[in-house]
Amino acid sequence: MNDLENISSLIGLTLRELRIKAGFKSYEQFAHHHKLSRIQYWKMENGNNFTLKSLLNLLNIHQIDARSFLLMVEKNNNIKQNNSGPATRIQKLIDYSELSKKEFSLKIGYKTLTALDKVLFKNQKIPATMCKKIAEAFPEVNIMWLLNEEGDMLNAKETIQ
Repeated sequence: MNDLENISSLIGLTLRELRIKAGFKSYEQFAHHHKLSRIQYWKMENGNNFTLKSLLNLLNIHQIDARSFLLMVEKNNNIKQNNSGPATRIQKLIDYSELSKKEFSLKIGYKTLTALDKVLFKNQKIPATMCKKIAEAFPEVNIMWLLNEEGDMLNAKETIQ
């Protein structure tokens, strides 16, 4: 994942946290309440399609200054980097594949980044369907490692005798 994708995703995650803390269960409720474009706000929470002006507008809605917001983003980044679990394993696979996050998502059969981001940024359990798709796209990956970090990331190569 390149730096821009990482920062954008972390900003989106932090915006989502602010919305939930403000008492809005869905992005749609938040957008409607604040007279924002529902699609535009959804894209922002997913780390896409935002400008500095639109970000500052949201920070104003949340009554938070840019410095405090950036500290929240940094905290989320530190949590992500220090966390072991599903997000770490998926990120290791993306790094191993030498693909961008979008290319990796497409290779395992997802047209959008939504399913991947749920694991990467919410550290949710890797769904069985995603494990199956990864195993099909990357047969060398140890499925037990992917599911619960048992063994090595790659299957041991069988020696021919």
